[in-house]
Amino acid sequence: MKNGPDVETFDVIVAGAGPSGMAAAKVAARGGARVLLVDEQASPGGQIFRRSTVSRDGRVPTLPSYANIVQDVYADASRHGIRYRPMFCAWGVSSDGGIFVSAEAGTATYRADNLIIATGVSEWVLPVKGWTLPGVTSAGGAQALLKTSNVLVGRRVAIGGSGPLLLQVATQLTAAGADVAAVFDATPPAQHVAAAFQVLRHPPTASLGIKLLGQLRLRNVKIYRGWAISDIRGAASVTAIRASRVEGDKSAHIDLDVDAVCLSNGLIPAVELAGLRGCALTFDGALGVWEVERREGVATSVPGVFAVGDGARVGGARKAILEGQLAGLCILQRLDRAAAGEFERQRRMIERELKALQPIRAYAERTMGYRPAAIAAIDPSVTVCRCEDVQLATVHAAIDEGARSLHELRTRCRIGMGNCQGRICVPTVTRVLSVRANLPLADIPYPRPRPPIRPMSLRELAPVTERLPS
Repeated sequence: MKNGPDVETFDVIVAGAGPSGMAAAKVAARGGARVLLVDEQASPGGQIFRRSTVSRDGRVPTLPSYANIVQDVYADASRHGIRYRPMFCAWGVSSDGGIFVSAEAGTATYRADNLIIATGVSEWVLPVKGWTLPGVTSAGGAQALLKTSNVLVGRRVAIGGSGPLLLQVATQLTAAGADVAAVFDATPPAQHVAAAFQVLRHPPTASLGIKLLGQLRLRNVKIYRGWAISDIRGAASVTAIRASRVEGDKSAHIDLDVDAVCLSNGLIPAVELAGLRGCALTFDGALGVWEVERREGVATSVPGVFAVGDGARVGGARKAILEGQLAGLCILQRLDRAAAGEFERQRRMIERELKALQPIRAYAERTMGYRPAAIAAIDPSVTVCRCEDVQLATVHAAIDEGARSLHELRTRCRIGMGNCQGRICVPTVTRVLSVRANLPLADIPYPRPRPPIRPMSLRELAPVTERLPS
C-alpha cells in the first residue's frame, strides 16, 4: 500500500500507549529519538490507567506512585517531543518495515528501523449458559464503561471467573454505587492460599490485595472461593444467576437475583501484530496462552522489534513500565545514543526490579492458570462463537469427525470468521480441541495473523491522499 506524497520516517514506532508503551516512548524520546506513539484509544493509559472521556473539570488523574515515570506522558505525550496519535490503529506491516496505521481519515504508512509492540491483552471469558444475554459483560468491559463514561453495567451485579481483576472491578463498582451481590472465584481455596503466600513476597501488591478485600468486606460483598457462575438466566435480559461448586459437592448451588453479570477468566496477550511482523511466538503452559518469544530482555526474534508489557507476557502494570523503559534504552543503544557504561548500569537496575516482581507472575499463574476440567464442563448447548452463532455441540461434532486443527474447525464451523476475528472464541475452541481430541494444548499452533488485525471500515483502510496533521 502506498500512501500520500511521501512516507514519514521515525527512529521508533511504539504501538500501544498503555503503561509499557508510554514508558518506552518517554525513554526513547528523552534520549533524542524521533518517536511515533499510536494507540486505538482516545487517551493514553491503556486499560489499567484508562481515564474518563466525560471529565467535567478536565484534570488528568494522578497515577500510582510506581507509575510516576509516565505521569507526564499520560498528561501530555507531546511534552517530550513524542508524536502521539490517539484513535489510530496499527493494523498491518509491509515487507520493507512499514507500519500501516489507520484512523477515520484513512490509512497512512510510517516507517522506522525500530518497532516496540505494546499491544496489551484481551480478556478471556469461559462460556456459560446465558452468557449471550443483554446485561452480561466481561469484567474489563464493565470497568471500561465505568471509567470512560461513568456508567454502571447494572444496579445489582454478580461477578464470576478467576484472577485478581474480579476484586478490583467489584471494588470499583461498589464505590460507584452498584450493589455487588457476590463474587464467585473459580480458583479452589487451596490454590488461593498458595497464591497468597506467593504474593506476600511482594509487599506492595499484597497490601493492595488486602486493601481491596477490606473495602469489599466493609460493603458486605460476599466472596465465594471455588465457586463458578454456571447458569445465567433471563429472557430479554439478565434476571438471575446460579453458581455451583467447582470441586467437591457439585450439587450445591447458590441462586441470586441480579440485573447484570461480569465475567473474566484470564488474560490473552495480543500477539497479532508481533505474529504479523514475523516475531516467533512461544507457548506458556501455565496460563495456556501464546506469548511473544523474547531474547536478551525484551528483544524479539526480529532485529529491531521489541515486545513489552502484558501483550508479550502477562505480568502486570509494574512489570510493563519497567519493560517499556528497557525497550527505550535498547532503542537508544541501537541508535548509538546511549553510553555503553550507562546503558549497562540502567539495564542491570531494571532487571533487578523485574526479578523482584516474579511473585506477581506466580500469583497470576495460580489464580488464572489453565484448567482443562472447566473446559470439559461447558454445556454442549452453549454458544462458543457469538459472531457466527456456533454452539459447542457443533464444534464437538467436527472434532469427533476428525478435525484436528483450528483451520479445520474454521472451515467446518466458521469459528473465528466473525467481526471479533477469533479473539473471543478461538481461545475457548483451542482448549476444547485439546480436551476433546486429547491433544497437548501447546501442539495446537497459533492461528496465522492476517491483516487487518482489527475490524475496520473501508474508509479507514483507504489510503490517505495527504500527510495527516501532527
